[in-house]
Formats: sequence, C-alpha cells, structure tokens
Amino acid sequence: IDSMFQALPSPPKQHYIIEAHPDVLRHMRDMGWYSRPGVTILEGPWQDFIESEELLSVGGFDVVYTDTFSEDYEGM
Repeated sequence: IDSMFQALPSPPKQHYIIEAHPDVLRHMRDMGWYSRPGVTILEGPWQDFIESEELLSVGGFDVVYTDTFSEDYEGM
C-alpha cells in the first residue's frame, strides 16, 4: 500500500481502512498508519461497518479496494 500512495500525485484526502485481523492491526500500528493524516482505521470485520453512520456519512468513495481472501476454510 505504501508504494501505491507514494505513486499518487497527491495523497488522498481521506482513506478508510477496515481490518479485523489483530496481527495486521498491530503491524499497521507499528508502521504508523494510525497517526497518518486523513487515515481512519475501523477495527473489525467489514460487515460491522458497511451500514454504519461512520461510513454512510462520508457520502461515497472514489475507489474501493477489497482483499480477495477467504474468511474461513469453507470459502477456500
């Protein structure tokens, strides 16, 4: 993700990250993502936030990136 942001002509005004995995959240903390300007990190599964006021109040997104991974072994 860092290289993607560095390639942009200007940083995004607001960047939302929804992440549930505690190891990934820890790594993001270690990498300083929690203190980056314009970054909002929502901790938990995306299903908990898809209809949340926090996201609906944004009014829309220019880009949505999703990770295509299985959430459980049945999905593999």
